[in-house]
Amino acid sequence: MALADTVRRDILALIREDPVPFQFEGVEYVGASSGIAARKPLEIGGFEEQPELTIVINLRTREGDAVFGQDMPQEGKRVTVREVVYRIDRTEIDSVQESLQMDLRSPHK
Repeated sequence: MALADTVRRDILALIREDPVPFQFEGVEYVGASSGIAARKPLEIGGFEEQPELTIVINLRTREGDAVFGQDMPQEGKRVTVREVVYRIDRTEIDSVQESLQMDLRSPHK
């Protein structure tokens, strides 16, 4: 079995264990989350909450079909997780092209 198949199965199993639904471009997807890290940096005018969240999603279904069409999440786009809107700050695709990690931040920054 190829490494990509193993990675795909492992990511899908991780998502099944702790699913985190989110919306991107009006479509609901399910990924796995690292949890929320709430930062409150000091800005002009006081402390500003900046929620941070990391979500990992599989790029292919169990059968190998692409999860996203041409509208793959990119930096600067918005996603909604549990009715909270985040801005995608950074994305990273693993070396075998099976998973996408999205680092999410407050949309106000």
